[in-house]
Amino acid sequence: MYTRFFKFLFRYIVIAFAVYIIWFYIPDNEMKFNDKITASIALIALIIAWDSAVSSKSSGDIAQKTFEENQRSANFNNFEQRYNSLLALHNDLHKSVGIFLDSPDKMDGKGGIAASGGKSYFQNIRKMKTLE
Repeated sequence: MYTRFFKFLFRYIVIAFAVYIIWFYIPDNEMKFNDKITASIALIALIIAWDSAVSSKSSGDIAQKTFEENQRSANFNNFEQRYNSLLALHNDLHKSVGIFLDSPDKMDGKGGIAASGGKSYFQNIRKMKTLE
């Protein structure tokens, strides 16, 4: 694979060879001096356009890689954000379940249970030796 310098050098060798052919192999009676100048300038413009196209392609490749990297980063951030929101929701639900399990039964005026609390549901479970 050629390095950037050799690609650059190759372009200018090609243009120098073309200008050499125009100036030394085409007779003056077939191509006037002004036409030779115009052709030489056109060849120089061709090399500049060629270099610009190569640079544009390189820039496009870099932009594509940057876009893909940003996409991967956005996907990771999106996952992390969803994970953190689920973790926060889990913590809230865990706290509310803990509060419910620690709540006593609500009694009505007649001595009956109006609303069951968590303590009556898990009274036997909390007395187990495995949870002590």
